[in-house]
Amino acid sequence: MDKDYLILKRASASRPSGDWNDDDYDVVANGAVVGRIFGRPLKLTKHQIQEAIARREAGETLAEIGRSYNVSHSTTSRL
Repeated sequence: MDKDYLILKRASASRPSGDWNDDDYDVVANGAVVGRIFGRPLKLTKHQIQEAIARREAGETLAEIGRSYNVSHSTTSRL
């Protein structure tokens, strides 16, 4: 799917269906340009993500990595 479409889809969750106008699209697009992050906050910092990727490449299991950061193995598998 298109990234812009997903941003608009997330933003529309709080709106009654079909109540979008041109200004709403501009607000969402501008938010993406200035670096606003839409959606759920990350559980790991950028530094932790880099460490986890390096550990996975070194052969450590996803479960071990997840345990050390107090997240599930599913979270570490998405990195």
